[in-house]
Amino acid sequence: MSRYTGVGSRMPKSAWYEGWQHPSLERWSLFPDRSSLVAYEGYVDDCTDVLLQRLDEFAQGGQAVDMMLWFQFYAFDVMGSITFWTRFGFLDHGEGVVGLLVALQSAIVYSTVVAVVLELHLVLYRVMEWLGVGV
Repeated sequence: MSRYTGVGSRMPKSAWYEGWQHPSLERWSLFPDRSSLVAYEGYVDDCTDVLLQRLDEFAQGGQAVDMMLWFQFYAFDVMGSITFWTRFGFLDHGEGVVGLLVALQSAIVYSTVVAVVLELHLVLYRVMEWLGVGV
C-alpha cells in the first residue's frame, strides 16, 4: 500500500493533499529547538502522572481499558497543558470534554471524503453551512 500512498509515490493524488505540503524552510521553523522542548517537559510529566494514576485505578479494579481512547485523552490534555497551561480535563473526567472528540471524528470523516473527491468540498461545505452543521 505504501507504494501507492507513501512519500515520493508517483501515484496521482487529489488537490486536497496540497494543503499538507511542507512550508518553505526559509519562512518557517518546522521543529522547535531542544531548549524549547525541555521547557514543556513538566507539562507532559504532569499529564503522564495523571494517566498512570488512572491506569493504576483500572488495574486495581480489574477493569478493561480502551487504551486508544485513553491515549487520546492524554494527547488532548498534553496539548492543553502546553498551549493553555492547564489540562482540558479528559484524564480527570475519563471522557471527552465539550464535544472535542466528536468534532475530531467528524472532521476525520469529512476530510476522508473530500480527500477522495475534492470537488465535493465546495458543495458539502455550503450544504453544511446552510444546515448550520459543523461550520
